[in-house]
This record gives sequence, C-alpha cells and structure tokens, in this order.
Amino acid sequence: MAVSQQIVDTYVDRAVEEFKKNPLATKLLRRFSDEMPDLFCRSALRHLEGPSNPEACRLLSILMMRQQGLFQFLSDPVAGTRDQAIRVMRRMMAFDPSFDVRVAGKLPDRGGMNHHVALHGRRATRVLDILDEVSVGRRLLPVLSHLVQSEDRHLSAKATLFVGRRVQSAQWAANQLQHADPRIRANAVESIWGLVHDEAISVLENSAKDKNNRVVGNGLMGLHILNQPVVFDIIGEIQ
Repeated sequence: MAVSQQIVDTYVDRAVEEFKKNPLATKLLRRFSDEMPDLFCRSALRHLEGPSNPEACRLLSILMMRQQGLFQFLSDPVAGTRDQAIRVMRRMMAFDPSFDVRVAGKLPDRGGMNHHVALHGRRATRVLDILDEVSVGRRLLPVLSHLVQSEDRHLSAKATLFVGRRVQSAQWAANQLQHADPRIRANAVESIWGLVHDEAISVLENSAKDKNNRVVGNGLMGLHILNQPVVFDIIGEIQ
C-alpha cells in the first residue's frame, strides 16, 4: 500500500513532539529518511522552516543534509519563498557551519568541471542570493568570484553584488561601472553602500550621472546613507 504525504506528516510530527521521551522517534525519522526520501523531505522542511523541538531539529537537519531534496528546495523559487529558504539555510548552518561551502559547490565552478550537473538559470541565481544573505565573510570568494564573468547576465549581476559586498573596494566597483549591463553597474554601486572614504563617494557621485535609473537610484541612496549634502544638488539637476 502506498504511503501518503499526510501519513508521513502525521508520524513525523509525532516523532518530533515525542523526541525526548520516545526512543523509537529517532529510528522512525531515520527510516523515513532512508526509505521515503521525497515524502520525508517535504515533511521535515515544515519543522525546519520555523520554531520546533531543537533536539529533533538537529537530527532532521543531519538527515536532510544527505537528501537531494534539500538542495532542490533551496534552489527552486517555486518550492518556497526566499524567506523560507533563508530560514532553512540558517538552520543548516547552525548545525554545520561549513554547509554554505557545500551549497556553493552546486554552482558552476571556475574550471568547468561540474557544469554538466551544476545549477543554472533561476536556480543558480536563487542559491547565490541565499548565500549572499547567510554566508558571512570572504571564504566563498575563491569559490564564487569567477561568476561575475558568467555568460548568464542575471547570475553575473547577483555575483557582482555578492563579491562587491565582501571585497568592499571602491576601485573594484568603479571598474564594474564600465560594464554594459546596467544590472551589474547598479549592483556594483549597491555593494559599496556605507563605505566611507573619498574614493567611494566619488564612485557614488559618478554613478548618479548614469543613463540608467536604477544605477542613478543606487548612487543617490549610497550618498544619502553617508549623509552627503551633494545628493540634493544632484536631485535638483535631475529634476
């Protein structure tokens, strides 16, 4: 007899609720993970997206990291909202701080060795967006910085924001302003918001003269964040 999602949900919910006092709960969750991975993933994600039993969620996280369904959920915009994906990713990172490296490995690598299996299109952009939100510091730069030159313009633009936020270089941002794609120029400008020195201010002022409205807007926002009075003069000239 086929097992339905509803049945798996019922048993997983009970196992999570009784995790501390029922010694069979761990065995049941492991069995579902091994024998019904798709149903288990959908059920486990309901607990990992929100508050739940910490001890049970630790096991669920460990079991989910072995499932392809987790990576499908994180990368598929249809499977869940951005906020849901970020919450699940944070949960994974709480139990395995290097999980972001594993996720980054799903994106096209520098040498082209994994391109036949790597994420592409909207899935790749979604994953990079989540990594930008969750992964702290520069450790993913060696793995992902080459994506700035990706032929996928959406992925290239997202990579520009990801790299720029971690490089925090006005000169690097200025170099990106020579790019023909306005999304890349706009994201390069956004990546230096809050950077306080003369070179950064100069880049923001120059970007506010761009022919693309989004680039101009990001330049003005950057100047506003730094409380630069010149922002009012530029707005007056635009009007």
